[in-house]
Amino acid sequence: MDGYVIHELIEAIYVEAPDKSSGHRVQKIHIKYNGIGFIPINELMAKQTA
Repeated sequence: MDGYVIHELIEAIYVEAPDKSSGHRVQKIHIKYNGIGFIPINELMAKQTA
């Protein structure tokens, strides 16, 4: 994929502040797709492993 295709598929990317409360640094990223909205990452991962 080139940059143009990625730009057409993704509307916005939101990056949350890092969380270190568990002793590990965790940072969540949310990707909003054009025409679809948000797809929870656990749904995407379930489809990959199925």
